[in-house]
Amino acid sequence: MSTDDEVLELIKFSESETLEFKRSLSDTLVGNGIQSLVAFANRSGGKVLFGVEDDRTVVGVPIEQHTLENLANRITARTYPSLVPHIRPIEISGKIVVLAEVVADRPPVIGLYMYSDKDIPPDKDVAADGLKALRRVGRTNQAGNIMWVRPEMRSDPKLRIGIRNSWIPFDKDEAALSGRAWIEEGSAAAHDIQLTTEPAIYRRSGSIEDLPIPFMWGTGSLKHKGPQVAPVVGWDAFTDFEMAFVGDPKTVLGDVTLVATYRDDVGLIWEARREISQIVHDEAEAVEQNAGRFQRRIRSFPSKRTVYS
Repeated sequence: MSTDDEVLELIKFSESETLEFKRSLSDTLVGNGIQSLVAFANRSGGKVLFGVEDDRTVVGVPIEQHTLENLANRITARTYPSLVPHIRPIEISGKIVVLAEVVADRPPVIGLYMYSDKDIPPDKDVAADGLKALRRVGRTNQAGNIMWVRPEMRSDPKLRIGIRNSWIPFDKDEAALSGRAWIEEGSAAAHDIQLTTEPAIYRRSGSIEDLPIPFMWGTGSLKHKGPQVAPVVGWDAFTDFEMAFVGDPKTVLGDVTLVATYRDDVGLIWEARREISQIVHDEAEAVEQNAGRFQRRIRSFPSKRTVYS
C-alpha cells in the first residue's frame, strides 16, 4: 500500500485511471468514490483521496470516532461481493485526508466487483438488475453490461436453446412447440432448467434434467437411459423438449420469446432467451417457428453470506 510520501507525491498530479479526488465525505461523494473503487478493482487498482478538490487543493475532512469505520461499512454494504479497501487517514499541511485504496482483483465465483445504489442485505440473493458493473477508463467510471465486463468463469453453464424450424402437427387440437436445450463444449452443468414463453402462451410442467447428463451407457448414446457406468466424455449433452400451446389454436401471434432459467454449481441463477420471430396457428392445424436472436445473462447472484461462507 502507498506510503505517506507517495500520497503527497500523488497530489501533485491530476486525476487519472488510478487516482480520484473527492472534496468531502458527503453521502453523494462517498457513493461516487465507492463506484470509483469498484472500477479500480475491476481494472488496475487505484486510490480515492477524500479531502482533496478536483484542482488538487487539500481541504481535509473532519475525522470523528467512527468516521473510518462508517466509511468501510458503507463500502462493504454497497458492493458485491464486498470490496474491502485499505483505508487510513493522512495528515497533509495540518489537514486530514482519507485514503481508500484497492488493488486489481478478480474475486472467485463472481468474477468482478459491482456497485449498488442501495445497501445489499448479506443473507439474500442479489438481483443482477440492481448492480452496476464498472471499469475505469481514463478519468471516468464506465458502466457496462455485466456479461461484457465479467470474465468467463469455469463454473458458468453455457446453455443454449433452439426451436425446430418445421411444421409441427396439432396433437388433439393442441399445438406443440418443440425444441432442444444443450450445453456448449467446455461448459459447466446447468441445473433445474425451467422453460416458459413471453407471452405465456406455451406451458411445460416440471423442470428439465441437469445438463450435461452426468452418466451414460459405456458404448451407447446420451438418449439411452441405463446403468450409470461411465462419465460423459466427448459427447454432446442435450435434451429435447415439447411445450403445450395454451392459447386459441386459430390465433395469429406476433413475436414470442422462449425463456430458460437455470442455476449453476455455485448458486448463480441464469437466463437464456431465444426470440421466435413468427408463430402462426392456422386452420391447417400447424405451427411454424423461425428462430431469432439468442441471449444469455445472469439473473441473480447468491447472497454474500452464501457465496463466501
